[in-house]
This record gives sequence, structure tokens and C-alpha cells, in this order.
Amino acid sequence: MAVASCNNVNIKFPGDLTPCPTYEACTSLGQNILLGDDSADMSFIPYADDPGFDLVPHLEDYQSFSWQETTRDPDLEVIVIETAKRLQSRHGLSLKQIDEIEDPHLPLHPLQRGLGENGIIVNCHNRDFPPWPNGPSYPLDLYNPIYEGKGLKFKQKNMLQYFCPRRSCITSYCFIHLEHEGTTIHIPKRVPPLIKDDMLEAAIQHFCGQKCFLLGNSHSELEPSAEWTVTDQERLDILMKYTPDMAPCSLASICQKACNKVYQRRTQSQSDPIEKQIRHPLCSSTLQFSGMTSYYTEWNTPCFHDGPCTKESGCQCFQNKAYCESYCHCEQTCPQRFPGCRCTSNSRSKTICNVEKCLCYHNNRECDPDFCRNCGASLFIDTNVNTCRNVAMQMGYTKQTSVQKTKWGYGLYLEEPVKRKELIAEYIGELIYTPTAMSRGLLAHHRGRNYLFTLNDTVSIDSTYAGNTTRYINHSEDNPNCLAKILIVNGEHRIGIFAEQDIDTGEELFLDYGPEFFLQEPGAQQRSGPEGNNFADGPGPTPGPENITIWPVQDHSSDETYDDGEGTENHISE
Repeated sequence: MAVASCNNVNIKFPGDLTPCPTYEACTSLGQNILLGDDSADMSFIPYADDPGFDLVPHLEDYQSFSWQETTRDPDLEVIVIETAKRLQSRHGLSLKQIDEIEDPHLPLHPLQRGLGENGIIVNCHNRDFPPWPNGPSYPLDLYNPIYEGKGLKFKQKNMLQYFCPRRSCITSYCFIHLEHEGTTIHIPKRVPPLIKDDMLEAAIQHFCGQKCFLLGNSHSELEPSAEWTVTDQERLDILMKYTPDMAPCSLASICQKACNKVYQRRTQSQSDPIEKQIRHPLCSSTLQFSGMTSYYTEWNTPCFHDGPCTKESGCQCFQNKAYCESYCHCEQTCPQRFPGCRCTSNSRSKTICNVEKCLCYHNNRECDPDFCRNCGASLFIDTNVNTCRNVAMQMGYTKQTSVQKTKWGYGLYLEEPVKRKELIAEYIGELIYTPTAMSRGLLAHHRGRNYLFTLNDTVSIDSTYAGNTTRYINHSEDNPNCLAKILIVNGEHRIGIFAEQDIDTGEELFLDYGPEFFLQEPGAQQRSGPEGNNFADGPGPTPGPENITIWPVQDHSSDETYDDGEGTENHISE
């Protein structure tokens, strides 16, 4: 055996080779996602080789182990799909009716599930099926609804079942609200017109073309029916059902018809609105709104019922002592809807809706463009123009930040200056229920890093496994330069990180976590920061419902008066 000799080579590494601070891996999110509760099946045993972890209490939060569950049987799936094909083709049963069959001799697995859990059809959509031996082939509507021969109204009704109309989403297959409120979405009711024809004409200042309705010649005889197909008329009817005050110029663009002809059919199919006075009581003798305080105590779902929003009608908003929001299905004139602020964008003050005088700001709400009509809540924030300053979170106006090493792990630094009261970022994570918050609290207690933030009595935000860079903000009891506030944004609870003072570029952000965060053994030394910062000489926070909240929220007294900016004082009831 020959032995080869080699020369020694010295390699010099530039810089420091110290290991990076301890941190938790995290999936980046752009908005909160609803998880609800963790699975009752434990996928693995955490800290199995760590004798310091008390495993027994953690095991009590689960019902079984995932590795003991039966795995998917591909042969059984083929049999189930073939059975469904024959039931549908021979007997005319729908997939929903097949799922409802309860027969011990026909153990059909669920073909369809909710948005958060797939049935066999979705699971089998990515696999190939062998031909059924010695038998005919039956078609099966596996995935998409059948639209052939159906009109626009039918298509719209089916598509609206999976569309989330909330201002924070406006997307299909929303996994936050559709999953929480159920997959059955109520079809919106017809919206009554609020603008008369003469007011509509006065509001439009420019012609859309040579056939604009403003030029006249629109009150002649209706066009022959050949000019308007059934689909054309259905499209206009749907638009008029939900947007009756849309300008004829916009209707013409969508319907691809002449503006004057669209206006002609619009006026003959719709009468002028009946004037109704919208009554928004500032205080109520029958209902004390929890929305007038810092935030609701429960997750509020939109109301959908006949009649006014009262106890007798079963209004969920009334029962939860919450205001009806813009996504509720009650009338726009409903007196239980939040009244919005009375601030005006032409005010000389540049702090529009950013002071206690604003009703929305006073009650820890961002201005809602559907309710706050005069402050410019629907416009982009312009520092040179007097517009609403209380819409930063819903508009996504956050500051540039970067994660850097600090004395105790990682920290969050500003990459641009920020003024006092300005939004820095939104605290984002998974929306979880209390049982899961308790279960995860045991793990957080052991590892000494906790990212749980109570949102209300039902839901908490946890950025342990998914979140954004706000989880890197460190603690400072003596010199915090920002604070966390729970706000109601378009009817939803969201957490914003706001500057408590003017902060320059390059400065680190600090929050006061509060006394409940550092619950340690007596004599244990406290160190700053949840991200990457172990609690020296002691464990992390003790889990429990009394201390799930990590960072304090700023509450405002609601039993005082405010000035709406027009010299009028209004009393706010608790």
C-alpha cells in the first residue's frame, strides 16, 4: 500500500466565525391566516431527547399519534370513485347526496370537504386511475360545476359561494373568513339606489364619448331586442342589482354597449330611490356596543337575517354587542352600523383622524371608507395633502425595516425615519383558538421564546411558525420607542406596531413586553427580546389564560366627550 504525503495549508477566514444567535424558523406571511386549532393527532414528539421537557402535560392536549393512523389506500380510492361514478350516472345522485349516505355496507369516504380539508376527489385529482376491468366507463363531475347552458345569474351564484367580499381580502377561496364562517356564503341582497338620475348627471363632468348619455338622445324608443341578447340584459341586471348608483359610462364599458342606450335601459328598469334618513345614534338605551371600547371580545361574523337588527331578528351583531360592519347583509340605513367619523379632509389641521377628536381613532378603529365619507379614508395618504391619517394598516403603509444582530440575538431596525403615532408594521401570524394557544404555550415555556399575542377572547396571533419581522422587536422596560395596539380594521381585529416617539433611521425598535412576559424562577435575570434571545437562568413565560397576552395594548377611555372638529361635542357611551 502506497502512502501519499500532503502539505499543510493554512486557510484564513475573514471576519468572525461565531455562530449566529438562536432563532426559530418562520414562514413569511403578508397577512394573518386562520389556523384555528392544531390537529388532534400529534405528528411527532417534541424534545423527545430532552429530559428537562415535561412531556406528559403536552401529550394530554392530543388524542392520538399521526403515525398510528391508517394511511391512504390507493386501491380503496379507486373503488370509492367507481362507486360514486355509478351512483351519479345510474341513479342521478349528486356528490353532496353521496356524501350524506350512511350505510355500513357502503363505507364511502367523504368525496368533498371544507376549504381547509380535502376530500377524496381533490386528493385523487393528481393521480392516474386504472381502467375498471370488464366494465363500462362512467363520467363523473369531479371538480368543476357544470356551466354549459346556464346563464350569468347561475354562474354568479355558484362563484359567489367561494368569494370573500371583505375589503381586506376581495379574493376567492379565502382561508380566513370562509373557513371560520362556514363554506356557505350568503348571496348578497339587492342594494337599493341612493342617487337620483338628476344628481347622477350633475356628478359626471366629462363625456365618455360621442354616445355619452350626457349628450342626450337617450330617451328614444328602446333598441330592438336583437341588439340586446339575454346575456347582455342579464349582465346589466346583475350590475344594477349590486351597484345601482354606478355611472352609465362605467356600465357601458362593462356591458360593451353604447352609453346612451345603457342609460336608457337603466332609467326604464329602475325608479328613483326613496329618501331614507340614516340614523346613527351616538348612544343607545337598548344596546351598549362593545365596539366603543378598544375592541370586541369575540370574533364577530356578519349578520344575515330578515328585518331590522334586533334581538327578535336574531342579529348576531346585536347579540355580541357589536356594531354592524360594512360586510354585514343588513340595510345600509341600519341604525346599528358604526356611524363613522365626521372629520373633514379640507380641515386646516394636518392631523386628520390622528387625534382623539376623531371618533374612529378614539375607539381604536381605523377609518372605514364605507362609513367615513368626508375624511378621505378611501384616498391614498399624502403628507402634503390633508387626508385621513387613520387608514395606514388597511392601505399597507408600513415602514422599511431590517433584521440585524444585537447584543442579545437579533433585533429589528428602521431603514427610514418615522414620526410619532405613525404605523411601523403590523404584527402578523397564525390566528389560533385558546386550546391551541395553551398547548403551544407549553413549548414556548420550554424553549424560552414566545410569540403569542392575544387578539380577543376567542382568537390569538402566534408568529412562531409563520409571521413577519415584527417578531424580532426586542424588549425594553425603561426606553420603549414603540407600542402595540389592537385596532378594528374593516371589522377585523389586527395588531399594529406604532411609534411612541420620533425615531431616526438606523435605530432599533423596542417594545415593553409587560410584566407577564417574564414569569421566571425567583432571582432569574431578565434579558431583552423574544427572537433568538434565551431567558437567562430561567425558563420563558408560564402558559395560562391569565398571561397569554405578551405585549400590552393601549386602551382608551370611552366615557368622555370628543370634538368632531366642527365645534360640536358628542357623548360616547361605554
